[in-house]
This record gives sequence, C-alpha cells and structure tokens, in this order.
Amino acid sequence: MALSADGCWLAVATDTPPTLWLFDGGLQLKVRHLSTTLDGKHASQINSIKDNRLRKSFIVGQKDIPELWEISYDANAEPIHDGYVHDYRMGESIAKPGFLGIRRTLLEEPLEVIQIESSGVNVLTAPYSVEGKQAPGHPLIQVINLNIRRKVAEIPQDSIRAQLPQNVRRTKN
Repeated sequence: MALSADGCWLAVATDTPPTLWLFDGGLQLKVRHLSTTLDGKHASQINSIKDNRLRKSFIVGQKDIPELWEISYDANAEPIHDGYVHDYRMGESIAKPGFLGIRRTLLEEPLEVIQIESSGVNVLTAPYSVEGKQAPGHPLIQVINLNIRRKVAEIPQDSIRAQLPQNVRRTKN
C-alpha cells in the first residue's frame, strides 16, 4: 500500500483477484483497477506501489505482466491515450480520463519499482526478483521516463545500490 504525500489518497493492492484499490482521505473507495493487461487477457499480482508526490501520482509495478502503471490523483491530469495516436491535439483518438486512470508504460519484462528519481520524471526499476535476490542475467537497473513512457537508460545495479538510502534497498518480501 502507499499513501499520497498530501495524505488525501491511499492505494492498496490485493492478491485475489489482483486488484488496485484507490481510496480518498475519508477512506471512501473511489475506483478499483484489476491488475491486468489492457486487453484483459493476462493478470498479475502487484509487486510495488510508490507515491510520486511531484507528479501527484502512484507508480505501480506488476509481478507477471510487463507494464509500469502511473495513476494520477491530480484532478487536472491530462487525458490518457492508449495505443498509437496520429494527433491527440486534433482529437484523433478516444481518450480516457487522466484522473485516477491507468497510464501504461509497456516494458520488455515485468519490473519492480525501486525508487523515483528526485525530479519525479524517471523511475528506477529492476527485474522482479524472488526473496530480494537479483534476477539471473540482469545486472542492470532500468531508468523509465514517465513523460515518454519508455526505458531511457540502464545503470549497473552494483553502482546504484551503494548510493541508495537503506530504506529504498530491496529486501525480502
């Protein structure tokens, strides 16, 4: 679970069925999202939820599907355009509301959110691991940019782990 920095929103993940629940400050349920791919064919447990206070959003990582979600709790969030859009400014797509909606970043593999970079624009992620052990053959942490919704860099895990504060190092779940 994660609480927004302003204390007005709470995100809670449950396993059966895998669901993300969003509550307001009065603990009233506002929306629930099943943890599935956009087409609904694959489901996954949620392995991490982080508050991104600078973007007024929650960042969500799934255990079994290669997606990173950003769910904005900003009432003025821009609409979400899933898939390819020729020109969103001309209204050439059907948009979903940005407020409490899922903005998906498609990935090559499921990733665990480790830390949100200080500007709030980049997220440090690593392949999902069991019991805090590094996934074999994956010595790199990926940097995912939330504006363009894709990987922009890779960093050796050993070099970044030494720089992370103790409270954001991955531990056994």
